[in-house]
Amino acid sequence: MYKQQQQQHYQHPTQLVPSVCTLNTQEEDSQDYQLIQRKLQCYKDNLKIIQKNNEDDRKYLSSSSDVLQLTESQEDDAEQLRQQINILQDELSKTKQNMMQIIEELTQQRDLLIYKIQELEATIDNLQQQKQLRNKSIHSTLLDITYEQDQTQDYGRKRTRSKYDDQNCWKRIFEELADMLKTENVIQEVHRLQSKCIKQDKFIGCVQDLVIKLTPKDIFEHSKPQLRDCWHWIKGMCTEYMNLKKMQATVIVEACSQILNVQPQDIVSQIQFLIKRLIAQKN
Repeated sequence: MYKQQQQQHYQHPTQLVPSVCTLNTQEEDSQDYQLIQRKLQCYKDNLKIIQKNNEDDRKYLSSSSDVLQLTESQEDDAEQLRQQINILQDELSKTKQNMMQIIEELTQQRDLLIYKIQELEATIDNLQQQKQLRNKSIHSTLLDITYEQDQTQDYGRKRTRSKYDDQNCWKRIFEELADMLKTENVIQEVHRLQSKCIKQDKFIGCVQDLVIKLTPKDIFEHSKPQLRDCWHWIKGMCTEYMNLKKMQATVIVEACSQILNVQPQDIVSQIQFLIKRLIAQKN
């Protein structure tokens, strides 16, 4: 179309003066001179038209070159965008794997902590019950012994008893203790119960010392913490530990949300959308 427009503007001198070829060589010089002037003017006009067309051609070629450079630049930008999308896809895949691994580890740690807490609760309850029962048993035994001793002393004040009667009294006391403790060796059983009570007291003391050591000084300054206070302290430490683990997962989710520019609940769907889009582009 552009060449056709140029050809329409251009005219050959013979088209302007078709009768030049039929001129008779015998005409007057004035007519020849006028004809030559007209042809010369026609050539000049055509030269200007050709120069203008050449200028238009240069502009057209320059514009075409700019369009070609713009197209190549757009293709380069598209290739860079595809590379960035591939990089983002790899990062999202790694982030998703890390999130799944962290969630799995947190779940395992939570289950383990819950199991340990339940075991600790059961152990503490069992120890407290055993301690109460043994304290009651020892206290009852000591009361019975004291009562028998008092009765024996009162009875001795009232009348003098023979050595046989004293031995018979102690024998009866030991028989009652053996029946109560379900054993024949009363003294050994009393020592065993006393040793267990000492071990329980040591364990409770170690827990109390640990709580005091890891707690600000002004909290238990005048008295040691009770078992209930120790339990609440241990439970609070476990809760804080779980909260810190959850915060790590929250930071990762927020980072993915900022990268994808979506809400946390839409991260998985956005990743799936990007993967499908990349697969469609490759196909």
